[in-house]
Amino acid sequence: MSEITERIMRGKYVSKQECFDNSEEIQRVFDAYGPAMDSFEPHERLMEKCTCSFDLNWNDRVVRQPAEGCPVHAEEDSEA
Repeated sequence: MSEITERIMRGKYVSKQECFDNSEEIQRVFDAYGPAMDSFEPHERLMEKCTCSFDLNWNDRVVRQPAEGCPVHAEEDSEA
């Protein structure tokens, strides 16, 4: 991922000149945004049913603490 794409995704400032200089890349980012959000919504609805807890590990990364019988992760947990 390029630096300008990362800044856009994080909601950071991008100057008008940078937009002109990187117009093709920026257009690709915005073209991908709609489909990405469309695929995210079903995932969000599924995760609303999750009964697991979540915590941060030593690297400040989110880690799932499995809950027995979670309807979302039951298959995933049975494979472990």
